[in-house]
Amino acid sequence: MKEGKYRHLLALVLLFCLVVSLNGKPNKKLYLSVNFNNCTLCNLSIKAYLSDWDPKIPITFIADEGNLTNAQLKAFSEAELGLKFNEYLVDSKLYQKLNFGNENSKFPVLSLEINDTLKLGFQLNELPNYLETIKGIMLHNEVIVQKVQIPRIRSFPGRFDLAIEGNKLFLLSWIKNDRIYIQNLKDKSLDSIYLFNNRKLVRSCLNVLGKTNLKEDEIIETFNAYPIPMKMFNFRNLQANEFGIGCALDFFFFDPNDTSEILSTEWGHFYFKKLKNESSFKLDLLSFDSVYQTHSNSLPLLPDYQTYIPLNDSLLLIGLKQKPENDTIYKVKRTIGVYNINKKQLEETGIRNFIIEPAIDFNGVDAINQPNILFDYFVSGNLFYTRTSPMVSLNGETFNLSSLIPGISWIHILKPISETPLVEGYIIRNGNLQYVVVDLKKSNMIWHHDLGKQDYSSNIALDKSSIFWLNKKKELVKITFQN
Repeated sequence: MKEGKYRHLLALVLLFCLVVSLNGKPNKKLYLSVNFNNCTLCNLSIKAYLSDWDPKIPITFIADEGNLTNAQLKAFSEAELGLKFNEYLVDSKLYQKLNFGNENSKFPVLSLEINDTLKLGFQLNELPNYLETIKGIMLHNEVIVQKVQIPRIRSFPGRFDLAIEGNKLFLLSWIKNDRIYIQNLKDKSLDSIYLFNNRKLVRSCLNVLGKTNLKEDEIIETFNAYPIPMKMFNFRNLQANEFGIGCALDFFFFDPNDTSEILSTEWGHFYFKKLKNESSFKLDLLSFDSVYQTHSNSLPLLPDYQTYIPLNDSLLLIGLKQKPENDTIYKVKRTIGVYNINKKQLEETGIRNFIIEPAIDFNGVDAINQPNILFDYFVSGNLFYTRTSPMVSLNGETFNLSSLIPGISWIHILKPISETPLVEGYIIRNGNLQYVVVDLKKSNMIWHHDLGKQDYSSNIALDKSSIFWLNKKKELVKITFQN
């Protein structure tokens, strides 16, 4: 009996140790591999790429030379490179493992190993592309959670669109969408953009819509005379990217000269944006109904009034529906067009086709190519994705995130890492918010950081090392990785 009890106790101890091991922090290591048979100048380039390296991120300097010692490797590093690494190692077996696929590399190779598994390896001259991701993975251990009260919006029901630029947070309520709130993240002040009965703006909108015979004062008076459940100007689809923020602006009005028994609201659709090099918002009065008529008949296009994204100083990405040449076929597919604001025309060479086949959502339903189903779609660099589908397109090639990230059920935000096959972002996986980095080409999950169950009443906005969203109490939640 005693022996049985001891065995049982030993088993519990072993099980406890296993649980501690599994639930402990992952063992992350960064290796710099150098081959002294390679180009001397390439090896000496280490100094240029790592001279400003963050000392909080340890690197092991490793070589594969049978007649080289750890001490000689250390001496080379300090004398020739002027750099000190955390560890020096001469290990042929580990070197070969870390340089698998990079055997003929001229440049030294930087490798990321997590729990003894090689996750990432690239030539050191590619470091500028991978730098922020490497720092993020190596430093993401603990998180700081902050919550900020915004009393002015606390009573608003429903969801918000949220965007961030610098120290300013922009909030758009789906219910009270006649204004955009601006929260200053430094002094906590709250401002708003409100376009109520703006005579100059009404005049400009009427001119663009070809309603030059109508008077702005009569338009405002007639509109205010009827108890309709909307304002004259309403914002929709607040978006943000590296170029700035923007959203659709709807203009609703009545024609005071209309003598019909049933008076119908007319609609003008415009675009409102603020680029990062501008000090204030700018209204681009684009009549999108006329945009599609300027394009070649060889590719007829129909409006898809959903998401418009600022691209740069002169270009705007527009969500479009592509109509088949055979008009008897009613099925349409979504694509992305590039509209030149300065030239006031669609760019023939700018049409980028991001149609995904099959365009299934997380429930296996073809939702993206069904024009009667609304959904949010995004273009970030050369990456196209939606929040509701595991299918993403990178450089025109389609990938299924469900096969890379089992348990994924929602995409909050994704962005490509320039000049690499990597994509990083925030998703919902098994009910939890997770930060993930995946290599689409190699079908490899490089890193994930679990942030637990959260509740949301907005999208997630990303700003450098922090993410923001509104919870159901309408508190602004900020999560920052502790570096």
